[in-house]
Amino acid sequence: MPGSPASDGWPLMVITHPRPACGRPLERVVAECVDAGAPAIQLRDKTADGRALATTVARLRAITESAGSNLIVNDRLDVALATGADGVHLGREAYGKLRKV
Repeated sequence: MPGSPASDGWPLMVITHPRPACGRPLERVVAECVDAGAPAIQLRDKTADGRALATTVARLRAITESAGSNLIVNDRLDVALATGADGVHLGREAYGKLRKV
């Protein structure tokens, strides 16, 4: 499917939750994923404000960048641009917000 992670060269994109069910810190889970070869990580946190999300992106970006993986921010183009993330995933709800900007 055009525009999907697989068509962009990523056979796998790990989608994160701000509080992983395993109980380990998000940074550790992301590090384990990229160490195992995950080419892309999507940070999905629907509850964080922009500042908190940017702080998390900075921490995760250090991990993904050193491993040669991509960090994608879910639904927050502003945060992705401000933090130098590798991309943004825009769902249907996010498109409506972009039209308002």
